[in-house]
Amino acid sequence: MKRIGILTILLLTITISYGQVQWIKNYDVARAQAMAENKFIVMDFWAIWCGPCKKMDVDMWNTTEMTAYADKFIFLKIDVDSNRDIAMKYSANTIPKVVIMDASGQEIWEEIGFASASMYLKVFEDFPSELAPTEQIAKLIQKNADANTYFSLGAWYQESSKNTESVSLKKDILNLSDSYFKQAAKESKTDALATEAEFNVILNHAYRGAYKKAMKKVDKMEEAEMKNFIMAYCYKCEGQTQKMREFMDKITSKELLAQLD
Repeated sequence: MKRIGILTILLLTITISYGQVQWIKNYDVARAQAMAENKFIVMDFWAIWCGPCKKMDVDMWNTTEMTAYADKFIFLKIDVDSNRDIAMKYSANTIPKVVIMDASGQEIWEEIGFASASMYLKVFEDFPSELAPTEQIAKLIQKNADANTYFSLGAWYQESSKNTESVSLKKDILNLSDSYFKQAAKESKTDALATEAEFNVILNHAYRGAYKKAMKKVDKMEEAEMKNFIMAYCYKCEGQTQKMREFMDKITSKELLAQLD
């Protein structure tokens, strides 16, 4: 009986430990692991003297609710006192501060302070499960990204935003998409890619719900499939079916039309 009791306790310990958040304390190690496992990084800035940080540990990081995300992200804890350079890089002047970034170190989302776990857990739930294409991330890390690399990343984040319910997260993902599309336009050696990138920046306005702004901007662009698609999409979202159909009739791309169904 004594032996069975010990085995039971051991198994219980293993079960409790399995799936819990495992923290990495080294910035470079976390990035390398994120690249190897194709995951995003959740970086928690803290300090031993920080009361809200301790509350965050108890009320969020060490709860059973967090076990659902233990395998979704790489978790990195950064002590701001012993990692001042990293704290400065991510403007961690106020803590706790949580940043979600990719393996290149590119920040995607951030939140400062801790009142409750609910908002954080919603973001963790909504966040894309997989990293942007590793080939493109590798080019960012190696600093040899070209216009096509930036465009691909912009398109990937744009697509990822569609399945995001969190308003703040959706905005941040689309902002990052914008930055990549703008970089693609800047680096592009062809007018065609630059123009396509510009159209996609405008489309991101529409995906944010800024339909009037998107239509005003795209109206200044030359006639193109994307121009008609953006107009049709905006009118669809505004419930103006007749006007949507007028622009749909000008679209020949089956892929674009499918997105309006």
